[in-house]
Amino acid sequence: MKIERAQTWNRGVRVMHWLTLILLIVAATLGFWANDLPTGPAQVKLFGSHKSVGLSVLLLVLLRITWRFTTKAAPVASGLSATSQRAASIGHGVLYLLLILLPLSGWWLT
Repeated sequence: MKIERAQTWNRGVRVMHWLTLILLIVAATLGFWANDLPTGPAQVKLFGSHKSVGLSVLLLVLLRITWRFTTKAAPVASGLSATSQRAASIGHGVLYLLLILLPLSGWWLT
């Protein structure tokens, strides 16, 4: 089965995608680093930065979702079966849900 390459997403979507990944890595790094520090001003500062980055992730994901529903999506690769297309759609939905719940759970736990 030959799968043709889908047209690429526009630059804004690609920038938001990679920025989300970078912010997630920064948030995780700050969180783990702060957790390893003894209680004190340095830990409080790192957790504050961790929270700020987490909020940025949440806002960026909400912007991505808004963008997704207001612009045309790149076409799906034509060689994918309907089942594969549906699985990809469900997978993307689950990832977006997790990207929303992760920062919200951190906010709720503080």
